[in-house]
This record gives sequence, C-alpha cells and structure tokens, in this order.
Amino acid sequence: MRVRVKCIDVDVGDAFQKYLSDKLYKIGLKYNLKEDADVILRLVKDENDRNKLVEIRVALPGPDIFVKAQEEGFDLALKKALYALNRKLKKYKEVNFGHPTMTPLKI
Repeated sequence: MRVRVKCIDVDVGDAFQKYLSDKLYKIGLKYNLKEDADVILRLVKDENDRNKLVEIRVALPGPDIFVKAQEEGFDLALKKALYALNRKLKKYKEVNFGHPTMTPLKI
C-alpha cells in the first residue's frame, strides 16, 4: 500500500508523517490492501479549538472509502480517522468477501 501525505497550510514533522504511514501500512496489511491511500492534513477556520482536519481516502475496487476527522490536534484527529477507517474496511470486507450462508443439513 502506497501512502501519499499532503499538508495544506500546515507543516507537520517527518516523524508524524512516518507514524501516519506506518499506521496506514499496518491497516493495509490487516485487510490485504494493495491500493493507494491519500491523506490530507489541513487547518480549517472554526470558532472553537477543533481546527485540525485529517482526511483519508483509500482507493478500492468499486467505491473508494473516505473518512475525515476534525479535532484539537492532528494526533487526536488521526486516531479518530483511523478508527473510522478500520470500521469501514471491516464492513467492506464482510460485505464483499464474507462467508456465504450455510445451508442446514437435512437428516
């Protein structure tokens, strides 16, 4: 899985980008993903302190999976987005690659 990180109006460190890439790579291994993931980090105008936005798009066969999270810090937003991505990928895997229902045995 190839991860592309794009920072808009913000400068995050290389350590955070490596941490982000590692987390997405582990999710890719868990769900056997070979497609690309795009991550956008940006600051948004907001009345309160929740102005850090993380958007993740994973290209899959069929519709892409898109999640976004907005929190006080990029680390919190990333955790929230990764949790949502995990849930969506789990559902995608169950729907598309789930086990067929078993027919009952007739005795």
